[in-house]
Amino acid sequence: MSTPLRPVQHLLIGHPVQVAAVLRAAQARGHLVGMSHAEHLPGHRVAVTVTLLQPPTKTMRRQARAARWRKVWRIVKPIGIGLLATAIVSGFGWLGWLAVQWVTAHWVPVVVIGVGLLLGYGVVTAMDEDRGAPGGRR
Repeated sequence: MSTPLRPVQHLLIGHPVQVAAVLRAAQARGHLVGMSHAEHLPGHRVAVTVTLLQPPTKTMRRQARAARWRKVWRIVKPIGIGLLATAIVSGFGWLGWLAVQWVTAHWVPVVVIGVGLLLGYGVVTAMDEDRGAPGGRR
């Protein structure tokens, strides 16, 4: 399988015989797409802008590959962000469910510890008020 040919513009500058030989060779291979009128230059030379079909260069392949990856990334990026957001929300939901399950399985120690903490907080607050600590009532 041959490589696909791409249209590329070239500026041919040289003696008329050399430029004509290049144009005949491109025409014979079927690679000549278009050309401008010849401009006469000093020194018996001519300049012609031609469009030829030729295999892509490394630079053209690299640019095409980069364009393909940008197109793929433009599609994949929002999908990935959506999946990541879904995973994070699901993770938090699972942690909440796990906390509820743990509390329902261990509700007696949770209540005892909670009441103990409330009593401890009340005792410390009452002691601070008795001493006249800043922020307390007098």
